[in-house]
Amino acid sequence: MAAAASADDGMSVTSLSDSPQFPCVLLQMPRLTILLDCALDTTTALNFLPLDLIPKATLAGNVWHGATQKTADGPPKVLHSVRSLDGRVLLHEPIEYRLPRFELVDVASIDIVLISSCHSMLALPYLTERTAFSGVIYATEPTRRFGLQMMEAMVAAETKAPRRPSRHGWKVPDVLAVLPGRALDALLWQGLYTAEEAAAAVHRCTAVSYNEKRVELGAVTITAHPSGYGIGAANWVLQTPEQRIVYVGASSGSSDRHPAPLHVESLVNADICIMSGFTQVPDAVPEQMVNEMLGRVIKSVADGSTALLPVHPTGVVLDLIELVMTRLAEAQLPTVPVFFVSPSAKASLSYANICGEWLCQSKTERIFMPEYPFLHAEYLSTKLLQVFPALTSEFTKAYREPCVIFADQPDLRSGPAAQLVKMLSGKPESCCVLTCPDYNMEALVAPYSRAKVKFLACPIDPALRPGEIRRLVTKLAPKTLAVHPAPDGGPLVQHKGGTAVDMPLGVPRALRPPEFERAVISEGLANTLVPVQVCITITSEYGARASLRKFLTLCLQVEHGMSAVGVTARLNHQNYKFELGPSEIHRKKKRRVLLGSLQTARVVQALAKRGFRDVAIEQRESADVIRLVAFDASIVLGHNHTDIIVEDNETLRQALRDSIVSLLTEL
Repeated sequence: MAAAASADDGMSVTSLSDSPQFPCVLLQMPRLTILLDCALDTTTALNFLPLDLIPKATLAGNVWHGATQKTADGPPKVLHSVRSLDGRVLLHEPIEYRLPRFELVDVASIDIVLISSCHSMLALPYLTERTAFSGVIYATEPTRRFGLQMMEAMVAAETKAPRRPSRHGWKVPDVLAVLPGRALDALLWQGLYTAEEAAAAVHRCTAVSYNEKRVELGAVTITAHPSGYGIGAANWVLQTPEQRIVYVGASSGSSDRHPAPLHVESLVNADICIMSGFTQVPDAVPEQMVNEMLGRVIKSVADGSTALLPVHPTGVVLDLIELVMTRLAEAQLPTVPVFFVSPSAKASLSYANICGEWLCQSKTERIFMPEYPFLHAEYLSTKLLQVFPALTSEFTKAYREPCVIFADQPDLRSGPAAQLVKMLSGKPESCCVLTCPDYNMEALVAPYSRAKVKFLACPIDPALRPGEIRRLVTKLAPKTLAVHPAPDGGPLVQHKGGTAVDMPLGVPRALRPPEFERAVISEGLANTLVPVQVCITITSEYGARASLRKFLTLCLQVEHGMSAVGVTARLNHQNYKFELGPSEIHRKKKRRVLLGSLQTARVVQALAKRGFRDVAIEQRESADVIRLVAFDASIVLGHNHTDIIVEDNETLRQALRDSIVSLLTEL
């Protein structure tokens, strides 16, 4: 069933994914329907046992006898493909993935698909080759190329280790209830597409450059701008005669990576901003994770063993190769070989070196020296870096310890990485450093609980972290912000300067300012409320009984027989979230009336007296923003409001409030 917009002007957003890490958002405009990204949720692979070229009993597990299937004649049959391994139920079946929920919308009505990065297009073949979609797809040329390389690597990994589906289906309630992760929607999962479907899908993409304007149906002008996430990764601006709409996909504010940096100025002054692709590991600081990864790699190599890094064939791996090679040289280990094993490794490294216009300034400058922008070209020529499409006999001849191996398919369920983990399973001195942020480490390594290789989680995610997202939203200052919902309800990102709209799975959200703010009732207040049944009685002295009853129904929104309760509550407002709580403790408390003028310079001085000296000031037309750099907090001094923005640190909030109050006079 197609999702319909509920806004008066026909403008709405509908998320076809329940995860901001795997975005797919339908934007319905009065004259166009646009799909923003088409990501594939690959985390479902963790419900399956690794695909084996040479099956090993140590990884097969035991048959889980809790999974049975009824038969027409005879006792229930045990599903032998459902295995129990060290207390965890896993599937010995072909791997299946969670698709965007295309069935929730009218796919044939989609006019345009905009792709923000190669990681956000892996579900595209399901849309173009298996549905009635007939629209146009826009992506940058590097996104097209790298996206196809990632698809080809996934297909190659599964076709080299085929696994026949069982005759008796595993998608039964007893099995779904015990599988790790979110598996209750497994009836909608599908197996991977073919190489032919992947090639056909990418062939349908129209390549665009940064800042190139495309006009569609005379209704909207579409422009791609650098997002900083990867080579060719883009944020999109849609300009209509009435509105300016911005789609911010996976973006990175890092200044020391290889892609062209995030271009914020092109995204400002938007009427509507749709955001997705946030970091999956907000507590993992990329710089710290990189240092931990490098330290572990160097230690393993110095001990004479192997360091394995499961990676995607493009993206962050381009940075990691240079970082590892440079650190090896600094550690006086310049002759240690580094291997990159992936069907797409050669194509990925070669194409990256001819993407000058899509790279950061330091990489672009190397082209005019003239030198290759990436150092891996030099390492390849000296054979310090060697590339192999698979674990071939050539790799076996070249392999020697100590060494560093970058290997494809970081889900450790198929491909070279899974094979190498098994190869190193008897070597306790070796390590496997897990840098991909997509997967939970416990579930990722579950099939390898008996392997002796050391696993270390160093998730490296260049995507925007919560503090960076808040600062970006403040700079962009859109009138309406649409984001995925937070786990506890409401938008994942709050927006003081405008309206924040959440995007639950499959629910159309109108892109217009609401008449009211959303508030929740605290548990303490809820426990004190006792609803009573409404009884509307109209005496005979009133002649127009029907009219009066209708008036009460319309004005009070209650009808005879309904239950209602009167509420006296205290409204608590913190970080743009509203909560109604008990008010009894405040009835006898005298309300303080504070007067005074808050000048930015005086507030900065008051903060300095309390030890907050590392501040940055941003001046705008409507307000001055004082940022406390070390605490990821800010004070907004507006013309008619003052806001203190702090996340989960009440002590800091009180200290900042006291600094401001010290400048005011109590009446």
